[in-house]
Amino acid sequence: MSLKVKRYLGYAMSIFTAFSFAACLMCMTLKLGIMDISFLKESMRNQGYYAYKQEVLEDDLIALIDEYGLPERVTEGVITDRMISIDTNKDINNMLNDKNSSYNTHEMETVLRDNIINYLREEGVESTEIFSNYIDGVVKKAAVQYKSNIGFEFVDTYSVFYYKYSDIINIVFFVFLGVNVICLLFSLTFRSRKYRGLRYYNYGIVAGSFISVIATALVGLSFVNTFVGNTLYYSIIREFCIKAFVQGIYVSVVGFVYAAVVLLFLYSFNKKYI
Repeated sequence: MSLKVKRYLGYAMSIFTAFSFAACLMCMTLKLGIMDISFLKESMRNQGYYAYKQEVLEDDLIALIDEYGLPERVTEGVITDRMISIDTNKDINNMLNDKNSSYNTHEMETVLRDNIINYLREEGVESTEIFSNYIDGVVKKAAVQYKSNIGFEFVDTYSVFYYKYSDIINIVFFVFLGVNVICLLFSLTFRSRKYRGLRYYNYGIVAGSFISVIATALVGLSFVNTFVGNTLYYSIIREFCIKAFVQGIYVSVVGFVYAAVVLLFLYSFNKKYI
């Protein structure tokens, strides 16, 4: 094979390196960003989701209590933001682990039962079997209502995306990682001086990092623009997408820094301009 052909093949390997490395970085962006549920939980906290959900659940409980002719004050301390945070996170984790969601409403039921008992005693109602059955009916219905309304709406959609693409992303990542390794081997083969092959390989890494930054920004913007609305729900999803894709940009920058360090080393080692 002539030197000219090897040179052009070396250039081709740099191009393949750029796109394969960009593909690897995009897979890492999805895996470390969109697939990282901690970003969603953090966005929910930042947007005040738990306080909002507490207010909604308390309003539902007050409406239920009103149907039984009880005053609003019996709902005080029944639903807390700590309880909502624990149950919502449990719901998300169970969904991603393909488990049925289950909630422990014992604390809520105990507080509500005590509040109703204290109120009825203040009203002079004697403790009877009818009295006990009445309270149990209110408490059980409140628990069922809480369990049916505690879930975060986006979790179902997110879990479908997670299960559909998680394994695919892993496969694509390792395929392009293999392509990248092959590009490195060919880059070293097509150059008479190995440091030149490594140099052009790292040119591809630098280019791939830039491609990944641009692609990550464009895909991130498209995701953010998909969720248009002024509701808290959309605000949470938009912040989640921004955090996830900014993480991807950081990953791409790490790739760029790695290649820059290697190129600097090659420059220093060979005492010549690259």
